[in-house]
Formats: sequence, structure tokens, C-alpha cells
Amino acid sequence: MNFKTTLILLVLLAVVVPAAIILPKHLLPTDDAKAMRGRLFPHFKTDYATRLELERGGQRIVCAKSEDGWQIVEPLVDRADEMRVRGLLSAVEFMRYRAVVRPGVEPAQFGLDSPETKLTVSDGTRSHTIYFGNTLDTAGSSNLYVSVRGDDNIYCIDAEILKDMGRGATDFRSRSPLNVYSHRVNRLEMTGSTGTITLSRKSAGWRIESPVDDKAGDEQVRQLMYRLIDAEKQDFVADGVTDFTPYGLHEPEASVGVWSDGDEQPAKLQFGAASEDDPNLVYANVAGEDSVFTLPRQTVRKLTPPLITLRERRLASISEDDITEMRIERGATILQFKKEGFDWLMTQPKQIAANTPAIGGLKKLLVNAVIQDWIDEPGDPTLYDLDEPTRLSVTAGDGDSFELQLGGIEDNICYARVAGRPAVLKLSAELAESAVADYLAFRTHRMLEFPRSKANSLHIAFKNGFTASAERVDPVTFRSIEPVAGPAEMGTSTTSSGIFHHTTPKLSSANRWMISHPTASTSLKSRLRSNWAKAAKPRLTPS
Repeated sequence: MNFKTTLILLVLLAVVVPAAIILPKHLLPTDDAKAMRGRLFPHFKTDYATRLELERGGQRIVCAKSEDGWQIVEPLVDRADEMRVRGLLSAVEFMRYRAVVRPGVEPAQFGLDSPETKLTVSDGTRSHTIYFGNTLDTAGSSNLYVSVRGDDNIYCIDAEILKDMGRGATDFRSRSPLNVYSHRVNRLEMTGSTGTITLSRKSAGWRIESPVDDKAGDEQVRQLMYRLIDAEKQDFVADGVTDFTPYGLHEPEASVGVWSDGDEQPAKLQFGAASEDDPNLVYANVAGEDSVFTLPRQTVRKLTPPLITLRERRLASISEDDITEMRIERGATILQFKKEGFDWLMTQPKQIAANTPAIGGLKKLLVNAVIQDWIDEPGDPTLYDLDEPTRLSVTAGDGDSFELQLGGIEDNICYARVAGRPAVLKLSAELAESAVADYLAFRTHRMLEFPRSKANSLHIAFKNGFTASAERVDPVTFRSIEPVAGPAEMGTSTTSSGIFHHTTPKLSSANRWMISHPTASTSLKSRLRSNWAKAAKPRLTPS
């Protein structure tokens, strides 16, 4: 390498290296540059926009962004359609030109000498004004000529943006009657022909405060919220109204008041008379505003539902696994049960294993019980046989408990009441029929009651003279003694009486059998199921 070549390389390094260090700080990354290539406003962002001004067809529409969202401030004051405004701003943000008109061409040729449509968008620090000229339809494409204030060029863009501009101020008005966010609503008040219903949101969910004190169905309230949010104005009837009498809104027939977090006064949607043009529409307005619009009559009905549709229909808001204790009081008879592991124990009138499937069936009926109707002013409890009811008490794992009082049964309906609440409930009679079952239905149906782990030996004598015996070798193993010595096939069950579980088919043909157990006594004989006794007539001999 000679001196001249070396000098040239040094000069190039002196130029290229600083550029590599300095220029990238002032240039956009390659991918961003590609994305912005052809964009008229590469640095404008929809989310940062604060104002939009549209002049078209002699009408001026101005929208401004506030804490509550976009508002129309000219030619009237109203909430703006967020989707419409953001759609137009987004069209500006991503506006691309398809071609640039050669310099020197008169703007008049493209309708830009005195354009009728002008759009200005601002982001608080800078504004961009676009002038719209003629359209040009080519094969499979619709084009629009535009110019930008401060730019001498004339650009050809996609004419699709004209659809986002709408036809007038009405297209920019919000069709939603109320600006509601369901997660912020904490109180609702609905007034109609049958009175006023008040709901409030508590830590445990929604509650009805009036005309009764009761739990509201969270799903029902959620659906009511959706209907309120999805409600849509049909027609804008009048603005600047001072006399609401012609619309039946001077004394509204119904209303919905909505309190959101931080509100001292509700946003109230009021419903008046039927529309003169369409009986299926109802005049409506927002209290304190001077505009009248129409809503579908069906929407009004959905926003002012009857009380029964808002009440919680589930009798118990717990799962089967939550229940740890149950108590049934029927006159002088008391049955009490307690969960132990995966099984249930009867603790009263005597301590004995409970019939777990029977308890499970009662739990399922209780948890799945649906209130079919309410009698809020029941009067004399004897009318429903609730003066001396069957009491079903339930305790959940977290300590919550409630008592259900079961009364008379009529036409497959059981009258019931939750202790401490005045209303009489109508439930399916199946729950009451299960709860009034006797002691034998709830005690265990196992033949013997003892832990398998404590059984030491088993001896079975069959009618034909055949005998089989086994004895325990260690905590998990039994050894066969007769008819042959060797490992016993005792299965893997560890539940009470599990030692008999795998020999059940053979027991029905046995005429004598014996178990060696540390606490065995003649009382075990009483624990045999009657059907076993009839089938096999076994005789139990304690060791």
C-alpha cells in the first residue's frame, strides 16, 4: 500500500467515522423511515391530538379534547362520537400520498384555488391544515388532490378520508345517551310506573336498597350496564329546548340515574312521551341538558326492568366444597354433620360416619337452588307452615353461615325463608324433601365401621365348607393363611371397612365370618346392612 492510497483511506475514515457516530442521532431508524416514507404528517400522533376543526359545505365543526373525552364545541355543544373523531385523526396520521404534482401547475386545475373543504388538526404544540380539492377516479382507485399549508406541493392521496368526515355536525355527535364506564358506576336508580328501584355497589357485590333490602344478581346488573352503554340515540329531535312539555319530559314517565365514583349528583337519563313520527320511539333527554332525542321503546323497557329480574336468584353464593358443617333441626330431632377430609361425620344424635353421597346430594341441591319467586310481605307464617319449620343450617370454611327455614310444600314448590330476612321464598320441593329425610338416610351405609389400618385378621366361612383366612404381616401387607399360605390379595383401599371392599362378591355366599380387631365387640353386629343380612345371613363372632 503506497502513501497516496493510505492518505485517501485516512481522509475517508475522517469523514465516515464522525458521520457514523453523529448522523444516526438525527436520523430515524431504517424501519421507521420506511414506515413514514410517503406520509404527509409523519410526526403527528392521534393520541396527542387536542383539537380538530373541519370546514365543509359552509359548515364549521370544532371538536376539542377534555378530561371526559372529545366534545363538540361548534356549531353546538355536545359529546362527540369518539370513534368518528379518532377515525378522522387516524386518517390524518397515516395519510400517504400516491403522487406529487409537477411544480408550476395551477392549483385551480385540481380545485385547490379556493377549496370548500379544510381540515386542521392540532396536538397542542403544532397545527396541520389540509385543503381538499377535486377527486379523480381511475381504474380500481379513487384519488383526491390535497395541499398542505406551508407546502407548495400538490399531493394525490386516497379519497377514502372523505368518508371519515361525515356529512355534517350530526355525524360527529355521540349516539350514546350517557358517558358511562361500568367499572366506575357505584349506584343506580331506576324510576318507572311501579316505583323506584335503587341499587348500590358494595364490596361483596351489588345490593338492592329499595324497595326491598336484598342481594342483587351481579350478572343481572352487569347486563343492565351493558344495555345502558349500548343504548343508541335514534334521532336528534331538537337543541336549545327550554320547554320540554311537548315531549312529555317536563314530568318524565321514567328515568335512570347513574352515579360514578366521585359524583355527587347522578347523570340522569329521562324518558318522555312516544314520538309523533314513530310510536316505537320515545322522546328522551339527559337532565340538565337542552337537547331532545329519541330512543327505541324496547331500550327504555330494558333500562327500567321490574324488580324481580334484578334480584339474586341463587339461594346460596357458595360452592359445595365451601361447606364444612350442616345441621338439620326438625322438631325435637337434630342431625348434625361435620366434614372430615373427604368424608362426612355425623356428630348428633350419635357420632358415626355419615352417608357421604346423601350429604353430597343435599349440598348439591342447596348450592344449585334457584329462587323462583319472592313474597316480600308474607304476613302470617302459618300460611306457609313456617311457624315450626325444618331448619337447615350451613357453615362454610371461611366462617360464613346461614340458616334456611323450610315450610310447606304445594304444587312442587316449597315455601322457605332465610333466617333474619322477612321475605318468603319459593323453591323447588326437591330440596325440602331431601332435607327432611330421616336418620337412617344420613348415616353411613357401610357394613362395618373401623379403620382398615387397625384390622389384624380376617376369616370367612362359606356355606360349602370352604374357609379363607388372612392375617396382618405389617402395616400395609396381609398374609393368606388358608386355604393356602402366601401373600393376600387385599387391594389398595384405605377407607373404613376397605378390607372387605374387594371381597364383597364372596361375602354374599358366606354363612360365617370373623374379624380380629382391637376394639371389636358384639355391637359390630348391629352395623350390618339389612340387605346383606337377608342375602347371606352372616354370623359375626368377635375375637
